Amino acid sequence: MTTGRTGTPTGRIALAEALERYLLPDGTAAARYESLRKDAARGGNLYLGHKRIEAVKQSGRWMVDAGEFASAVSAVAKEQEAERRAIVQADADYDAHKLNPKGARLSWGSYYVSGPFHFVSSDYQRIRKRSDGGWICSGCWKQASLEHDNPECHTCSDWNGCGTDCTLSRVFCAPCGTSLSVA
Repeated sequence: MTTGRTGTPTGRIALAEALERYLLPDGTAAARYESLRKDAARGGNLYLGHKRIEAVKQSGRWMVDAGEFASAVSAVAKEQEAERRAIVQADADYDAHKLNPKGARLSWGSYYVSGPFHFVSSDYQRIRKRSDGGWICSGCWKQASLEHDNPECHTCSDWNGCGTDCTLSRVFCAPCGTSLSVA
């Protein structure tokens, strides 16, 4: 293998070697070999992050361009770092009671905003099927109260369980006096 003018490697190398050689900053591989091999077998391309890399089978081994692979691993590392920074910022904003109107991913869960309330979900509680989350007043940051006056949906009435809170009709905060009607 040779190195181009910019210092990036050029030439084809085996996919397994590329995964071992070009690691993320934390020392882990950018993807699993099996998933990349399956991608390559499906269409001659594999995907790392948002980058497409051509893969060619030679002598029973999947080969990739070393420079393209190194570039894709670098892009994945940058994407992961940007995601980590966004989560750290979202945690700080949430702790300071500043909400992103579009919602945000947090280190421990996520939230989305709807009117004067936001719905918070804890990954820990959701994964253990203890709670899907709850409504919080965005004004006083207290747990909101709920009214369930809507009729059950067709799925709930016939088969028991649509997986949503289909009977929810209103979210309100008694201390603040704010209210949100749910259709």
